Amino acid sequence: MTNSFAKIFIVILAGLFFACQIPSNKIEVSSVKNAEFLWKQGDKYWEKRHEEKNARTAYLFYKKAANLIPDNPELLLSYCRAAYFLGHYIETEQAVRDSIFLEGISIGEKILFLSEEFSVSFENAEGDSNLRKIAAIATTPDYLIPALYWWSANLGRYMVYRPAIMRLQYQEIIETAMHRILAVDPEYYYSAANRFFGALYARIPGIELSRSKYYFDLAISKQPDYLGTYTLQAEFYHTKAGNREQFHADLQFVIDADATVLPDVMPENLFEQEYAKRLLEREYLLFE
Repeated sequence: MTNSFAKIFIVILAGLFFACQIPSNKIEVSSVKNAEFLWKQGDKYWEKRHEEKNARTAYLFYKKAANLIPDNPELLLSYCRAAYFLGHYIETEQAVRDSIFLEGISIGEKILFLSEEFSVSFENAEGDSNLRKIAAIATTPDYLIPALYWWSANLGRYMVYRPAIMRLQYQEIIETAMHRILAVDPEYYYSAANRFFGALYARIPGIELSRSKYYFDLAISKQPDYLGTYTLQAEFYHTKAGNREQFHADLQFVIDADATVLPDVMPENLFEQEYAKRLLEREYLLFE
């Protein structure tokens, strides 16, 4: 009787083991399918992000999908970019914007470290964490340029209102990222790296303003229909140089421009037009 009971007990245990295994697999497949559905929904609303509610909905769908499949670089890139868009164009409270940019920073860095090449470069580098990160960024593989850009874009926006000592701590990291983008794909996101250096050199004390102008001119010559370059130039370069008339001219150009010329960034251009109007309203404060 004892042997029979033992055999039955073993069979029951085996049955329970396999019974547990099957639902687990089904749950995993179901999670992937749910994530793919959420991802597609995010893409659908992202295409209509010129409306605030759609931008928020796209961001939430990407976030939920990423919770289900957290190691998909393509999905995480959509999430990272949506975080930047929401923080930069939609949110108005600085604390909320900062929290969203921090999400974008975290997701962007995760994409980078999902790459074995990037991780190995980081591990093989010497120095503290920041120095090792700079070394890895300096040799970022070509296929990671989009992730590198959106990570650094979120980081750059987050750093705008941080203490000066903290901005200096991260300045080299962001500059290294942008130099890498210039080296690999200078046209990425409508000459984004040139646009970045134009704004950066207008803000750093002691730097010749001609360096800022050089990069803004370069970005505009490469991508004249991306309106964000003109608003950045007006806000940072023209105000620093005291070019009030050109400030006015650039912003009026943005307001009068056809935002649909670049279909992929039509929403961004539409928001830049609204931002140009707000900058004109603040003209007297900006030129005090």
